[in-house]
Amino acid sequence: MAEYELNDEAIELIVLIHRIFSDSSELPYGVDVAYLVGETEDNQDSVFLTGMNLMKSKNPFGFSVGWLGISNGPTGHGYPGFTAWKKELLQYSGIEDRMILSIPYHGGEQFNTYTEAKEFIRNAKERRWTSACITAALFHHVRAFITFVSIALVEYPEISLYSVPGAVLEWGEFVRHSQGLQMGMRIDILRDEMKKLYRYYHETKSLVPVREILAYFERRDR
Repeated sequence: MAEYELNDEAIELIVLIHRIFSDSSELPYGVDVAYLVGETEDNQDSVFLTGMNLMKSKNPFGFSVGWLGISNGPTGHGYPGFTAWKKELLQYSGIEDRMILSIPYHGGEQFNTYTEAKEFIRNAKERRWTSACITAALFHHVRAFITFVSIALVEYPEISLYSVPGAVLEWGEFVRHSQGLQMGMRIDILRDEMKKLYRYYHETKSLVPVREILAYFERRDR
């Protein structure tokens, strides 16, 4: 049987993934906003369910949330939009109209994880928020959180971002993702998400190095 040896880069990424998925244990007493990352209609329940739990007066995470933030970005990219999401969220137990906050979007007609993260960090800086938790659909969450932290480190390093993954949905279900253009089972989309991470690190270099993300966690929790 052949032996496989992981290089240092792969090991660091595995460590980071574990850190991201266990971050809710490090949450402070309260955060300014819980931000739900835009997802297609097929995957929106993942963030809705977590959003509902976050806004409960006694949520399972043990901390309070000021607002539930949703992007006011353009529709037509798979994301149903603020109005549709607000209507859906108000049907969930414990969520009230006053809890939901529209996050302005000035990224034009383009709407993807990077532009959404950039707009959120810009808004957070303008509002002088000091903390936020980020929630994306489970298969999308690692790349989304790394993207938000990458932008924060450049544009607003003072903010403390916390990872609260979306709820688990059926892995074998056939769904739409990535501006509604990608279709497949969630487990296969997860594989594609890992490939995207590799490409963004090695080709476009649009994300900060893994070790810098890990160092961000350490500084944040001191």
